[in-house]
Amino acid sequence: MQEKLAQTSSTTTTIAFGKLRGLSLDIIFVLCEEGKAMRTIDIANVIGKPRKLVYEYLRRMARKGLVNCEQGLWLTLGSADKIFNLLKGQQKDNTKITKRQHQDNTKTTVRQINIDLWINQYNPSEAEEVVVNALVEHYNRTGQAGILLQNPYDYYEHGIHLSPEDFNKARISLQNEGIITWGKYKDKAAWKIALKKDFLMRLKEFEK
Repeated sequence: MQEKLAQTSSTTTTIAFGKLRGLSLDIIFVLCEEGKAMRTIDIANVIGKPRKLVYEYLRRMARKGLVNCEQGLWLTLGSADKIFNLLKGQQKDNTKITKRQHQDNTKTTVRQINIDLWINQYNPSEAEEVVVNALVEHYNRTGQAGILLQNPYDYYEHGIHLSPEDFNKARISLQNEGIITWGKYKDKAAWKIALKKDFLMRLKEFEK
């Protein structure tokens, strides 16, 4: 890995990438994918981590010359941009998630559920309805309550056609209401958004 990175980037980038792990890489990905400076709280909301923790990581990254803060807004610097390009290149070569998703999509479930009664009773926002509807359709098609994502923005490719701002607001609200879960998947190679089992049971009860 280090040899490959050394061939495609500067020594500084190679060293920085080798030392970065987990949340630091997530922060770089979010800032670069957004393409604009962001507040700490907005970064934390996308990643799904506490604001204080994200802020501490941002401070460390600033000392390494990866990010900079101007008037409360964080943006990436040159080394971080190179790391982001390397991450994107790795994603194209990563077939693990694609294979798992294909296996999910070939499964079928006997029971079909819908969210009409839930919408009528709880009057969710339009964005919340989009998120839940996409997850329920996935469940009906595959029998799986969750969708695996290559990155926090991959949701759009799975029928959740919302802007990052609208998606994050809806996601946080649905998490607080105990309807969905969100976060890194077991092996840390993917993100996962899923309907909670209790909520699925409620939807099934509506149909009785």
